[in-house]
Amino acid sequence: MLKFRKIHHYFKQIFKTLFAIFAGIFIFLLSCYLGLYLFYCYHSTKNSNARFNQITHITQAIYPSLALEQPILKYSYQGIDESYYIAVYRITSLEINAKPILKDQFYDCIKPTIKTKWMSPHLTFHYVQPPEYAKDHQDYEVHDSFIVHGSNRYVKEVAEICGTHQTYEADPEIESKFLEFRKREQKGFPEQIFFDLMHMRYNSKAHLLFIKMHDN
Repeated sequence: MLKFRKIHHYFKQIFKTLFAIFAGIFIFLLSCYLGLYLFYCYHSTKNSNARFNQITHITQAIYPSLALEQPILKYSYQGIDESYYIAVYRITSLEINAKPILKDQFYDCIKPTIKTKWMSPHLTFHYVQPPEYAKDHQDYEVHDSFIVHGSNRYVKEVAEICGTHQTYEADPEIESKFLEFRKREQKGFPEQIFFDLMHMRYNSKAHLLFIKMHDN
């Protein structure tokens, strides 16, 4: 009986030791995971803010007459070899030389969201209904989907406007103006210029200005 108690006590001590070891490993791994996740959230937010702030700074530098406030919506999507960042501003009028374009030429307008996926406190992935022609594509499930940076408040409004208002205006010289700005300011700009192409679309009925940048 005494021998049995000693064996029982021995195994009990082994179990406690193993439990303490595994608990320590679990806490260590959990701490590493949380640390890496917070690091990811911090840098993704920092990089996102830097790019969208730069969109505003560059647009105002090229068009000083535009009084831009913070975008009401910021979203992005991934292309084959590059990323695209779109900032949507609410403005009263486009006081520049702009010409009408067809809605079909504006392929960056968002579609209604069918479901969302939380990525981080700053990022939300929005799934949309993929088009029929993309059924054979590898990215069919996420085709035309987009990531919202920051608030989702105006996603539904912008999607509805994209689906109903047909006319847009754009500065036909915006690409050359941006490239000239980029070449001129590459050394004098206070920060690295992330983008290599710039596009503009203005919806005069809804007073929404879409600025799209290509990030390679």
